[in-house]
Amino acid sequence: MKSLLSQLIDLCLLRRGPQDLPFSPILARNLIIAGVALDLLYASLLDFPQALPRIALSLAMLLAAPWLLLSVRQRRERYLQTLTALAGSSLIVAAVSLPLALYSADLPPLLPGATPTPGQLAFGWLSLILVSWKLVINSHIYRHALDWPRFSAMLLAFGLFVFELGLDQMLMPSVAK
Repeated sequence: MKSLLSQLIDLCLLRRGPQDLPFSPILARNLIIAGVALDLLYASLLDFPQALPRIALSLAMLLAAPWLLLSVRQRRERYLQTLTALAGSSLIVAAVSLPLALYSADLPPLLPGATPTPGQLAFGWLSLILVSWKLVINSHIYRHALDWPRFSAMLLAFGLFVFELGLDQMLMPSVAK
């Protein structure tokens, strides 16, 4: 377990690629289950509206995007390790961001036109840093899995992120407003 944790941390620090992770369907499944469980924990702690459809959308994107991309590039044999890398890195980032999420639950809502408090500003900046780092990690994973240049992989990771946000807004607009 410690070895896997260090491998995932190294992946998040861009020291390893998905090809360095074990080829294990059980590991991939367990990381996905742990990620969904952590998402459900977030939803219960933060009273997150429409959590189940959003978790389902994220899960569908996690499973489908790498499969489609690797199929197009004729590298399907890399799917399991790519999935393991994406699920494992998401789990690490989510675990790191849990204290930030709990802190945000105690912040007053930012009203339109109001000046943010120092706590709200700190939360905003830290959230931006975590989302940006997750995009860097995802681009690193896709770069290795697809044999793409760094910039192309970054555009892909950003495009998938925007696509998922757009689907979320389209499928669950009542919470977005």
